[in-house]
Amino acid sequence: MLPFLAIGLLPQLALGGSSPDASRECVFARPITVSPRPTVPPYAELRLSWGVQGTIPVAGDLVTVLAPDGSPGVEVPITSVLRRDDVPEAGTFWEVELRVTEPRLLALPARADRRPERPFDLVVVQPAAPGARLLPAASLGDEDRPRGIGISQVLAAVAFGGGDRPAVVTAEWCCQAPTLAADVGPCPSDLTCGGTWVRRAQAWVQVDDWSPM
Repeated sequence: MLPFLAIGLLPQLALGGSSPDASRECVFARPITVSPRPTVPPYAELRLSWGVQGTIPVAGDLVTVLAPDGSPGVEVPITSVLRRDDVPEAGTFWEVELRVTEPRLLALPARADRRPERPFDLVVVQPAAPGARLLPAASLGDEDRPRGIGISQVLAAVAFGGGDRPAVVTAEWCCQAPTLAADVGPCPSDLTCGGTWVRRAQAWVQVDDWSPM
């Protein structure tokens, strides 16, 4: 079962550096939990999968994979795209799989709070954005986040083209209590929803949203 399904993709929205490149389309920039092979280090391969509706990805298209340490991203081709009709509540969607063998990413340490088969997350940016990097959420000012999104709700803030301000922000919140910040307490239903915004003309525009399947 995929952890979430993107259900609100809006094509033809740009992403790029501090001034987004209007020739590109932003699909999403989201943390994806890795599934390593083998499940104990040293890893030979990291597998990532997620589901999307709307814009259909194509096997072989490049995405950028970002590590949580803020180091430069790595461009990786999509391994496979599978049409899925077997989850009635989700309708038709496409399962995207990525296989990563970049040595720097294989060497990342597992998080102490994770199980061995799900040791850490990597942020996937689609389409590929060479030069992208993650910014620390704690460094974001009010103008660096969509309105209503607190620092504790930010999952990823991505800068492009060597910039030091985010061009894309992805956040997560309680589905039943969207104004409850993560540092206030546990989500009452333990179900989280999320979304991605791109900065256009100094305004934040939402391009992606998801909910549990």
